[in-house]
Amino acid sequence: MNSLIFLFAFFFWGLLWISDPLIRLFCAVVILIFLVLRFRHERLVIIAVVVWTILSLFSIITLEINRSLEMNEPEPGEYLVTSIHSNYAIARSMNPSGELKHEVVVYESSDLVFQDVIELNQFDRIESLNNPGVFSFEKRMKQKGIAYSSSMKNQKRFADSGSLRARIYRALTNRFDPESKQGKLIRLFFYGISFKEVSEWISRMGLPLLGLFDLIRKGLKRFLDISFVCMDWIVLVLIVIYGECFFWNTVLLRLFIFTLFRVLLNKHKDWRVPCSLIVFLLLSPNDYSEFSLCLPLILWLNRKFQNNSICAKIQERISLLMMQAIYFSNLNLWMIVGYRKLRSLFGFFFLLTICLLFVESECLTNLLFEVLSGEWNFLNSMTFHGMVNPLIMAIFILTWIYGVFKPDKKTPVMFASAFLLYLFSFRLDPFFHVYQLDIGQGDCAVIIEPFQKSVVMIDAAGNRFRNNSEKIIVPFLKSHHIDTIDALVISHDDFDHSGSVEDLLNHQDIEIKEVITSSDQKIPVDYPFHSLRTTSQSGVHSNAMQSSFSETEIDEGNDKVNGQITELDIDINDLSLISYFAYDNFRFLWTGDASSAIERELIHEYTVDADVLKAGHHGSNTSSDPEFLSEVKPELALISAGKNNRYGHPHIQTLENLKESGCDVLSTANDGAIHLKTFRNLMIIETDSGLIGYIWK
Repeated sequence: MNSLIFLFAFFFWGLLWISDPLIRLFCAVVILIFLVLRFRHERLVIIAVVVWTILSLFSIITLEINRSLEMNEPEPGEYLVTSIHSNYAIARSMNPSGELKHEVVVYESSDLVFQDVIELNQFDRIESLNNPGVFSFEKRMKQKGIAYSSSMKNQKRFADSGSLRARIYRALTNRFDPESKQGKLIRLFFYGISFKEVSEWISRMGLPLLGLFDLIRKGLKRFLDISFVCMDWIVLVLIVIYGECFFWNTVLLRLFIFTLFRVLLNKHKDWRVPCSLIVFLLLSPNDYSEFSLCLPLILWLNRKFQNNSICAKIQERISLLMMQAIYFSNLNLWMIVGYRKLRSLFGFFFLLTICLLFVESECLTNLLFEVLSGEWNFLNSMTFHGMVNPLIMAIFILTWIYGVFKPDKKTPVMFASAFLLYLFSFRLDPFFHVYQLDIGQGDCAVIIEPFQKSVVMIDAAGNRFRNNSEKIIVPFLKSHHIDTIDALVISHDDFDHSGSVEDLLNHQDIEIKEVITSSDQKIPVDYPFHSLRTTSQSGVHSNAMQSSFSETEIDEGNDKVNGQITELDIDINDLSLISYFAYDNFRFLWTGDASSAIERELIHEYTVDADVLKAGHHGSNTSSDPEFLSEVKPELALISAGKNNRYGHPHIQTLENLKESGCDVLSTANDGAIHLKTFRNLMIIETDSGLIGYIWK
């Protein structure tokens, strides 16, 4: 029976990770057959079939409901505010006639309180820029089954909630300014509302809540002579009181369910976690991938299969390392070395914050704020940034599995090896990478030579409504272990190509060795990388351009290009530096915003065939001339444009021209970031939306 409940729980959990309904159904059937074969000689076989059928149907129905919620726009009407976050709130439909109870993100929500009733009439699909290694709000909400947003601007609030939770929240907000240090600390610890300066993983792990109830449990054990069952009942009551007074979130719900089953199944120790997991997933199926759920389960598996205390501690470190790398694309050594101590520390911080409710101490407030986010912040002092290479992640997982089922002296060595491989994985990558970032209406490409021998960036678009450097470019570079850019090529001085250059040059964590604004400047790389157009010798982007080339065909092994192009009176777009580079027998052509006239001039002067073309001017009909495309013969065209941009990019005529030329087209507006990686004669194409392809030469 123990093994059956264990299999139910973890097979059910695994099933929820599968997003395709047909694959989920297939896996459910395969698991059913396995359970029948596994327990065919026992009386439990009928129970196994019935229970697993119910769990499978539940998971499939849940998936279909989420797909329906995503596809169907919410109905206008009354919505109940269920949670408050730093820049938004979440509200659930109260429409009794609606078949689906949508949850929506509500912006302009600073005046909202828990359980307020609001009227929402207009909805937009949640859309955000999607880049590897960079947080995506769209993906985060999609995991929770939320696909639409609205705004409180010009909307009604029917009724202020009179619930206890709302009255407490309103009282705290009125007494402590949410923008003050004291207000930020109270919102962080009591409501899990993080602020800009604090580390993301603190709130996602639920460290303050976990630490508080851990300290309460230790205090009850130390000062009261009561049984563990009585202690757990007291903790359960306190959890309910806290949830009703402040809020229920994934961390608190998980803590309540797991504590409840520890009490109810006091005599069946092996049943506690599996039964808790099943009930939690039935109540909150969209939270199957939450860090605050996955980490405790992984740590429990370590303890379940690990008898040796030393090996158990090593396995815990491997688990913490692996989970951080997957969820946050970085490693914090404080968390790896002292997770349990860190949890207790945050519990202590929570108690100090409770003191601030009764005693206004500027000294204590400043102390807590500085430790969490100021100059004394030690939490980020031992953090290594960077996504984990899939091969390194496979080594992490195999090390963890080996340590769980066959612990011996090799486990510490394997753990140390995996950690060192992570630290130097970027120096062990044999692929040539080209990333066209999803940066909105603009351009930014990052080109990484094998073993990170060099890094070149072409353009760095700005945005008037967000800091692209802070929100997209730098996080992407950090997640790929990049702190030095050998050359930043600026095609021309338009804001949608150069708007983030100044921020990057002034950024303390990124070094840019050289900024390329003219074809007279040599790109400092060992592979062929040429600028096919030049700017005036007097400065960046003059009104006339003059360049010389000696050969009409560019040789992949020759760094020098000579010839002649006549002077033209042209606009700033036609002053674009056109980048042409080659690696692993593949050729790449980036044309900036050059017009069709410049494209035709290029093909008349040179032989410029390319496997990959970054279409000019974001897919505008001023570029991608049919004659130019017939000469270049690209197999793949990339378009960098913002979704629903006001210019109508990419233009339908451009798409038709590209289609008629016989090339495939990928657009950041539809596909997110586009990643090309080559090795010898193979190019693998990936998009952040999940498309995968290849080119073989």
